[in-house]
Amino acid sequence: MSFIVSIVMPCRNEAAYVEHAVLDALAQVRRGFDLEVIVAVGASHDGTHGIVQRLARAYPEVRLVEN
Repeated sequence: MSFIVSIVMPCRNEAAYVEHAVLDALAQVRRGFDLEVIVAVGASHDGTHGIVQRLARAYPEVRLVEN
C-alpha cells in the first residue's frame, strides 16, 4: 500500500522564500510514502506565482493552486 503525504503551503508575496521552502519539502526522505507539495498562491505582486509555476513544471510532485 502506498501513502501520499500532502504538504500544503499557502503563500502570498513570498518570492524571496517560496523556492527554498518547496525544495526543502521535496528533499524529505520518503520511506513508504509518496509526497505532493501543493502551493496555494494568493494575489502576489512580487513574482511568487511565476516561481511556483516554474517549480511545478520542473517537479511533478508540485502543484500550483490559485488562492
